[in-house]
Amino acid sequence: MQLVSIKVNMKAIVLLVVTMNLLFLINCRKDLNNEVILLITIFLGGFAFHILWEAKSRYIIPYFIILIPIACLQLNKKISLKNIWRKNNEK
Repeated sequence: MQLVSIKVNMKAIVLLVVTMNLLFLINCRKDLNNEVILLITIFLGGFAFHILWEAKSRYIIPYFIILIPIACLQLNKKISLKNIWRKNNEK
């Protein structure tokens, strides 16, 4: 029973990380230089390729580890915007 819960949670985390990376790439595309956009695109593409083609975790883990900090940047940006919005609505 608990194993199913762990699998669902891990799939949710993977989906969250990939989604936050895509949002970061889309939202900050004008502020990023071409090298950073290329790096993020390579890692997202490699991640998607190995999930769809190989589907082995030993190939996916390096991509996932590198994508986590970028996802954290996007989450931090969303949380700070939400806090600013709350402060403005409380006044």
